[in-house]
Amino acid sequence: MTVEERHLIRAQKLQLIESDFYKHASINETARTLDLDLDVVDQIFNFWVLKRKSNRDRPLLPPKTTETERLSQQQQQDMERMKLFVQLRQDLERVRNLCYMVSRRNYHDRIFDCENKPSTSNSDFVSV
Repeated sequence: MTVEERHLIRAQKLQLIESDFYKHASINETARTLDLDLDVVDQIFNFWVLKRKSNRDRPLLPPKTTETERLSQQQQQDMERMKLFVQLRQDLERVRNLCYMVSRRNYHDRIFDCENKPSTSNSDFVSV
């Protein structure tokens, strides 16, 4: 099953739930909880059902975005930290490579100096 098919199935399920949203509320329980007359609660309920249906089953109140924003901000901060760590790792790798190259250069310079250095033998110091 592809990702697109999953999103399509999920969207269909959400649409089904949203179209039957009024089945998830109990008028009797609401009237009892709020200590109101059943007829009043029924009229209010029908008003909001019609209002939502006229709005193409969209929620009357937008979902809380603070929690989703907070999660996305947290994810964004995590990504920024990850990028910083990757950059730090790359910088440290460059420094390590540079140190290695400098040490190799010094090693080769010492070898080159030893080979090209005029040797001082005893015959040079003997006076005739």
